[in-house]
Amino acid sequence: AVIDKLREYKESKQAIEVVVKARIRGGLRVDYEDAPLFMPASHFGLKKSATEEELVDAIGHKMEVVVHEIHDNANVRNSVIVSRKTILEDELWSNLKVGEIVEGRVSSIASFGVFLDLGCVEGLIHISRLSKLHVDDPTQFVKKGDMIKAIVQEVDREKSRVSLSRKELEESPWKGISTKYLPDSVCKGIVRR
Repeated sequence: AVIDKLREYKESKQAIEVVVKARIRGGLRVDYEDAPLFMPASHFGLKKSATEEELVDAIGHKMEVVVHEIHDNANVRNSVIVSRKTILEDELWSNLKVGEIVEGRVSSIASFGVFLDLGCVEGLIHISRLSKLHVDDPTQFVKKGDMIKAIVQEVDREKSRVSLSRKELEESPWKGISTKYLPDSVCKGIVRR
């Protein structure tokens, strides 16, 4: 029976291919070998909840899911719940490689750095890695909601941490310095330390 297969897939965490049949209250009805399954809107993507447009656009499409829950009580509507979120999270984590350039929206700014929303995880750009020039206040450098690029420095899936840097994406502050400041020329400066 299909339910026995689904139990096996749940145990082994094996992905299955389903077809999205309809938009229903709370999510989507999907079919696996003509058996109706339920995918909550919160398990459709990496965001907390999918938009109505995303859910409606998915109708008729095939997608990979994992069996999230099976309710043994036959009277329970939506007795088999599936999720696409874990598959997308695995993909995201496997694509986060040290040295890769990523792009994300600034989700928050702290005195010690900037957090970027990378999907299911936030990456931190420490204040010392924001720029090749000294940054005293991250709010003077970026604003919440800005889309910015950064380079992945460290990935720790266990702790759900991603360390990022922007320094390497900037031109060197020393570029052209030899033509600006010629030997034996006199220039003014401010004593910093």
